[in-house]
Amino acid sequence: MCLKVKTRLSMNRWIEIIKNYRMIKKGEKVRWTQDQTTLFGIVEETYVYKITRKIKENSLVRFSNANKALYIKSQDGSHVLKNDTEVILCR
Repeated sequence: MCLKVKTRLSMNRWIEIIKNYRMIKKGEKVRWTQDQTTLFGIVEETYVYKITRKIKENSLVRFSNANKALYIKSQDGSHVLKNDTEVILCR
């Protein structure tokens, strides 16, 4: 298994990525960290190609086909677009 990463990650983060490495599918629960807060959500859509989404009427979010993009509905009802490397699968 080869993982291409453009940023430096801590060893603990690498271990977490490797343990949880598998294709994340629609309907699965995931978690991610934002502003030192852990957030949870459910994957509503997955994309393996270049995508541009308009979220909250103003912001455009773009993802290339380098990583899988996940369209997630968070606990508070808002939607986010995250890379599959930014989230961790909940068990």
